[in-house]
Amino acid sequence: MNKVPKFVFLLILLLTSCMPSTVSDQIDTPLTTTEVDRPIPQDGFGVVIGTLELRNERDRVGLIIYLGDIFVDASGYTGGFLDIEKAPVAKFYPTNGAFVFTDVEPGIYSLIVYEVVLGGRAYTDVEGNIVSIKVQNGEITDLGKISITP
Repeated sequence: MNKVPKFVFLLILLLTSCMPSTVSDQIDTPLTTTEVDRPIPQDGFGVVIGTLELRNERDRVGLIIYLGDIFVDASGYTGGFLDIEKAPVAKFYPTNGAFVFTDVEPGIYSLIVYEVVLGGRAYTDVEGNIVSIKVQNGEITDLGKISITP
């Protein structure tokens, strides 16, 4: 009867020693987008890179970053539209917020940050206007640091 509790204790000790202590330990990521291997744009495509800044590291876990379409309605309102079937999806590094889109067709896009509970939100400037991202053939578009609130 004493062997079962010792076995359970040793199993728990073994399992907890193998678990990462922080979110940072879970994913091997570069420290900044400058340390991300900058992909070479393929002919007919562009690359978009940047860093998503949030106050809390844990707010980055589970985010999905897309490049959405931009639309303008009859009144002149500009918005971002996400068609998940065709939208480019970034490789995202939650520990530092770096993201990389490769093989993006040239065009004008909106950056959409998608969170499972809250849904998607297009990146806007301080006045609430959708930020347009122009992707050009054979070029890397560096968005730099982007601050958002979850």
